[in-house]
Amino acid sequence: MRHVLFASVLAMSLCATASSGAAPTETSKPIALHPSEIVDATPEDAERIQLLVVTAILARGAVLAPAGSITQALAARGKPGTCADLQDDTRVACLAELARAVGADRSLLITVAPWAGDRVILTAQVVTASGSVLQELPPFTRLRGSAPRTSDEPVRAALADFVPRINFDPLPEVAITPPTPPAPNEPAGPNGPATSDGTPAVTETPPAPMNLKKPAGYALLGLGAIGLGVGAWGFVDANDAATQWRELYPKGPDPQLAELQNRTRRSSIIGVAGVAAGAALAGVGAYLAWDQSDAPTPTDPPQVSVLPSWNHLTVRVRF
Repeated sequence: MRHVLFASVLAMSLCATASSGAAPTETSKPIALHPSEIVDATPEDAERIQLLVVTAILARGAVLAPAGSITQALAARGKPGTCADLQDDTRVACLAELARAVGADRSLLITVAPWAGDRVILTAQVVTASGSVLQELPPFTRLRGSAPRTSDEPVRAALADFVPRINFDPLPEVAITPPTPPAPNEPAGPNGPATSDGTPAVTETPPAPMNLKKPAGYALLGLGAIGLGVGAWGFVDANDAATQWRELYPKGPDPQLAELQNRTRRSSIIGVAGVAAGAALAGVGAYLAWDQSDAPTPTDPPQVSVLPSWNHLTVRVRF
C-alpha cells in the first residue's frame, strides 16, 4: 500500500522549515517538494518518514516552496490529486505543472520503501518547470541491519547518504531575446529583403539535418543480438550446471555440489539480464531501422537502461 501525505505532512514541513535555520539566498528559487511516496507503510509511519525526508532536504540548505501552495496546486488538479500515481511522461508533465504553479524552478518527488525485505530503497525524480527531467536517480539501497521495524534510524541513515546525490544547485536563467525588427526604410525586393543598395539580399537555407535513424537502428540491432547471445549462453550454462548437479546429488556429499549450485544461479541471472537488455535494444533498433518517416533524427538518441532492484529487473527506454 502506498501513502502520499498532503495537509498534515506538509504542515509538518512548514514547521521543519521554520526550525531548520537554513538561510536561503535572495536569488534562490524555491523547490516544489511533492509529498513523498511511502511504500507499504501505515499513515502514522508515512507521516514520520516524510518528516525525516523534509529534515534531510532542509539540512542541505534547500529552499522549499510554501506547503500551502503545494497543497492547493495538487488539489486544483482534481483526482487523484498527486503526481506519484502517474507514469512516465504524464508524471513528468504533472511535476512540471506543480513547479510552475508555485513559482518554483523544479519539482522533487522522492519514493521511499522503508521495509523492502532487509533493506531501505530510495529513488527520486527531479523535473524542471519547463518540463525537462533534471535527474532520475536509480534505486539506492541500504541494509536495515538488526534494527526493528519501529526504528527510524535505517531510513535516516539512508537519507543522509541519498539526499546529497540530488541536485539543489540554482538553475541558470533562460533569457528570451525578441526578434530584431527590420529597419524602417529598408526596401524590399520581389525576392525578399533588399540590401542598402537595393539589390535582393541572398539568404542561405541551412542544410537539412542528416537522418541517422537507420545506422543507429542497425547498431542497436547488433548490440541487441549480442545481449541475446549472452543471455542464451547464460541459460545454456545454467541448464548444464543443473544437469551435472542432479547427476552428482544421488551419489552423496560432494564438494562440487555447492559450486554447481552457485554456477546455476549466477548463469540464470546473466541469462535473464542478457535477454532483457538484448530484447529492448533489438526492439528499439528494429523500430529505427524500419521506420519509414522522414522526420530528422532527434539530437539525443534513445536511452536504454537496465536497473536491477532488490526483487526485480527494470528495463527503461527513453526517446
